[in-house]
Amino acid sequence: MRGLALTALGLLFALLGHTLYQQDHDPADAQPEGATLRQQLVERLASGQPIKDPLLARYRDFLEQEARLPLPRAPDLASLTRLFEARDQLRRLTFTPEEQARLFAEERLMEQWTLRRKALAEAPPAEQAQLGEALALWLAEQPDWFQEAESNGRLIGDLQRIDALPPEARRLALLERVGPEAQGRLQQLAQDQQAFEQRLAGYLTALAAQGDPAPEADRQLLATWFPESQWRRVAALTRLRQGQSEPQ
Repeated sequence: MRGLALTALGLLFALLGHTLYQQDHDPADAQPEGATLRQQLVERLASGQPIKDPLLARYRDFLEQEARLPLPRAPDLASLTRLFEARDQLRRLTFTPEEQARLFAEERLMEQWTLRRKALAEAPPAEQAQLGEALALWLAEQPDWFQEAESNGRLIGDLQRIDALPPEARRLALLERVGPEAQGRLQQLAQDQQAFEQRLAGYLTALAAQGDPAPEADRQLLATWFPESQWRRVAALTRLRQGQSEPQ
């Protein structure tokens, strides 16, 4: 993979790391309650402890039923609309309106954004300008964190498209898109990401050698490889990599 692809990934993980850092250090930007429940559920299941909290038990049942919803093979506006409606119906059947607002406000916002973007992409040319304006107005009404995430997503998409250009065109396009100062920062982020990936590979190898370590041993191993500010990111990537390596 070429250098800019690593740069894009470096930017993505840097943005994710910054977001997680803010959630850890700013009470006003605390983790959404749905994410907190999901983390609690994972910890309870991993420890083998019984789930006595009624809300946590219902949330577990909800996730099991949600996982059984059929996913569209070729997601278009119609199929995504059906999927999101089925998911929301399941939420309404499982939780009170107050619980839904606490647990799923951010997920519903992301679903609206997805449907609006998909409607714009599938619209005939004569309707795209109007839908684009409506999307911009809707986005301007959303929280700052959501607008920043949407802007970062567009930047990463642009970087990935730039990566397909010939070397000199790629350099000029990157310079025009982000400017000279940011270009240097992106290169540094790519190097930082490479170093992080090397540490992650070493950590996963050591974790596999331990088999199924106790939680305390796992935390000690984690502390030898990463600062505490990166533990949540590493835990999420570990679950992802371990899931990918399981036989299908």
